[in-house]
Amino acid sequence: EEVQAVGLMLHDLGPNHNLDSPFVTLDRRFEVDGAFAARSFIRGHPDGKRRDERRVQLVFDAIALHGEPELALYKEPDVLAVYHGNNLDFSGPGTLGVTEAEYNAVVAEFPKIMNQTKQVLTGILWYCRNKALSTYDTFLQPFSEMFVPGYSAVGHRVIDSYLSGN
Repeated sequence: EEVQAVGLMLHDLGPNHNLDSPFVTLDRRFEVDGAFAARSFIRGHPDGKRRDERRVQLVFDAIALHGEPELALYKEPDVLAVYHGNNLDFSGPGTLGVTEAEYNAVVAEFPKIMNQTKQVLTGILWYCRNKALSTYDTFLQPFSEMFVPGYSAVGHRVIDSYLSGN
């Protein structure tokens, strides 16, 4: 389906590391920034204008949730496929029924980024330093706590709101 292809191709629009981008916000998670950017791209593209809103919403959901297995696993198959497709970049062969031969054939056609782990960590730390408001209660929070001097999630976590009565 086109939702899976479009979702995987556009899922990294949010992490463009440019605070001047119209889609990069200080307070939204990068996945959500990317989902808004993808939706805008689709609606602005001549082919995208012919897509029904349900399909566009599925692309939005797939991108917004691609880093949240706790949510993506219970969404539509298209959303789940984008999560799994993104996850294969990191998990490699042997997961999701993908054999080593299949995985290697794809990587031969579409090589991985050199030093992928280092580049991903560099990107994560950019968010931690520049978009701290979007890191609380996410997978980015431990990176912020470990690598960003002075970072503290206290007062921003879900538990803090409950305990304060707000």
